[in-house]
Amino acid sequence: MRFIVDAQLPRRFAAWLRDQGHDALANLASIVTAFTASDFIELNRTGLIVHS
Repeated sequence: MRFIVDAQLPRRFAAWLRDQGHDALANLASIVTAFTASDFIELNRTGLIVHS
């Protein structure tokens, strides 16, 4: 699975997800807050999970 881990969560959570074999990006608050509903729908189509 693919994840974006919000800035309010510890970066080690994203590291743990990567250790478990997932694709995880951490602390992208400035990018995520700029997303529109359409952006989230498109990300969902790609299999990316946004966890905040």
